[in-house]
Amino acid sequence: MASQAPGLMLGARTTQQSVHLGTIAVPTVDGELQIAIASGQSFMVAGPNGVGKSALLYMMYRAIGAGRAEYYPGHRQITFNQGWDTLGQDIDQLKTNLYTHIEVFNRYKNHWSEDMFKSVVKRLTRADAAYNSRIVAAITRSPEEAKRIKEEFPGPVDVLNRVFSTARLPISFVLSAGGLRARRAGMEYDIDQLSDGERAALLITGAAIVQDPYTILAIDEPERNLHPSISSALVNAVVRARPDIGFIFASHDMNLISGVSVDSLIYVQDSQLISSKPEMRVFSVKLLENMDAIGEDLRRDLLGSRQDIMFIEGEYTSIDFQIYNSLFPDWKVIPKGGAEKVSESVKALADNPALHWFRVTGLIDRDGRSEQEVEKLAAANVNALLCPTSENLLFLPEVVKVVGEVLFEAEGGLDSDARVAAVSAAVPGAVAAGREDIIARTATWRTNRMLAEQKVSVASMKAGTASVAPIDVAQIVAQVEQELTVSNGLVSDLAVVQSLPVKNTRVPSALAAAAGCDYQRYKKIVFNQLDVGGEKGMRLRAAMMSKIPQLTSSGASASD
Repeated sequence: MASQAPGLMLGARTTQQSVHLGTIAVPTVDGELQIAIASGQSFMVAGPNGVGKSALLYMMYRAIGAGRAEYYPGHRQITFNQGWDTLGQDIDQLKTNLYTHIEVFNRYKNHWSEDMFKSVVKRLTRADAAYNSRIVAAITRSPEEAKRIKEEFPGPVDVLNRVFSTARLPISFVLSAGGLRARRAGMEYDIDQLSDGERAALLITGAAIVQDPYTILAIDEPERNLHPSISSALVNAVVRARPDIGFIFASHDMNLISGVSVDSLIYVQDSQLISSKPEMRVFSVKLLENMDAIGEDLRRDLLGSRQDIMFIEGEYTSIDFQIYNSLFPDWKVIPKGGAEKVSESVKALADNPALHWFRVTGLIDRDGRSEQEVEKLAAANVNALLCPTSENLLFLPEVVKVVGEVLFEAEGGLDSDARVAAVSAAVPGAVAAGREDIIARTATWRTNRMLAEQKVSVASMKAGTASVAPIDVAQIVAQVEQELTVSNGLVSDLAVVQSLPVKNTRVPSALAAAAGCDYQRYKKIVFNQLDVGGEKGMRLRAAMMSKIPQLTSSGASASD
């Protein structure tokens, strides 16, 4: 099909009648998955590295049929070694060759990569020249008609400039006697001199603009050579520019995947190689059609994972992540900040089972919660530790003993039993040093629990029955102080540590010093032993797991 001045195809999606462009049968482990593509639709092939995204995109391109799709591989060329106007073959012949000669053009190699880019520029300039001739002819008939056409149906280069402007790229283009040229800050220059990112944007945008009407454009890794701040905006603008064609993208860039508006997302979990020449695969895929049901951050978490997902408190730099990432190597551990965010994340995925296919769970600090609260959270797949905070896990007797053994083996001095005894004896002083923080944290938990229990509802407010009883914070603090004094007086060894919130207090540093090292080295010893495994690592893991409840989760395991 000859190009038909693509700029004239522009218009809002709502004004275009959807046209069926094709149905692709994807071979999967469960049989064929039929994917229908219509004009104005866009699809994203996503999934972790190495699962077969590029293979699936290329297979879809081949399945669409000759002359009905164009494919741009991830290793496409964005330079002009001989100048953009020296295309080695006829454009239509190039498109035929790209489809026919699989051994020369595939997703691993592309002998015609430079010609592909040159053909885009040549088609763009020819289409714009044809468009300008139409405008000139229209002016001779009626200046008003020519003005209307220009406003309602911008030309190819005008569309190119609009897309660049939308993506905040400070470049515009003009068609001159020398061909397509770039303008920036009042300067005009050859497109050979564009930056890598600008040439990459020109190739993607131009490829869409020059597409024949009612065809499909497949682009692997559209983010290639683009800065993350512009890739999503550019791709969204490109899709809007051609509502008469279909798009299929493939990417593992979470910024792009979460930022591009698509009709359906084809998530590739894995693939099996059936034949290498020609390459044939069977895919394990999910077709997701309601991605707006969960927030952008959860889409990133979900689509970037091969493993079951565990949401935890803290950040990637926090002790929570270090501990759980070591204890749960078969889970993708994702920090979400506070306990409420953990619960929200678990609930969002549990409420949309079609959007996830892994087990999803939450693990949070106990933070002084009552048994009733803990049971309620567990029913919602959020699990609370059996000790106050994650940092308590580092000072279980067996953990202290292992650290003592490593220190003794490295530098001699006190043996492991003596170091455990020294740490145990240091508990009263360490608790006294962290007393203020322990009391404040415990009193804060209790106060917040009491406030939560009195949460006012809209119905009670409308009925005039809403009320909040006063809370005596001073009394709560006094009660916590008394309890701490009693417990510290009764137990002067490591057992008391497991009943106190030691996170972000001076207690860990004081106990590590009693063991014979600073706290940073203490933690490094623990995590090194967990990562290395062996007899010491197994003992550490067993001790720490004894304070972690049996995990509840929603969804089916990826291995099921």
